[in-house]
Amino acid sequence: MADSPTMIPLLASLLLAATPAGAAMAALFIARLPLALQVRALFPMTMLSTVPLLATAATPGLAATWVLWFVSGLLQGYAVTVMTLV
Repeated sequence: MADSPTMIPLLASLLLAATPAGAAMAALFIARLPLALQVRALFPMTMLSTVPLLATAATPGLAATWVLWFVSGLLQGYAVTVMTLV
């Protein structure tokens, strides 16, 4: 399926949508947490958001890469706190 030239743009689009989709899901959840808890989670989420992206260096399959990028987006939910505080 991934070898088909007509599928490449679709698959690339799905991969590119994974991180923003995860960030949107995280924003819905994190905005409901008390601000003190958001601030406490800020540094760990910032550091951990890079780990799934580093794991893609192991060249997992397409589905695993999508999940890793989605998880990275989830961990990028710290941006909600940053935007609240700035």
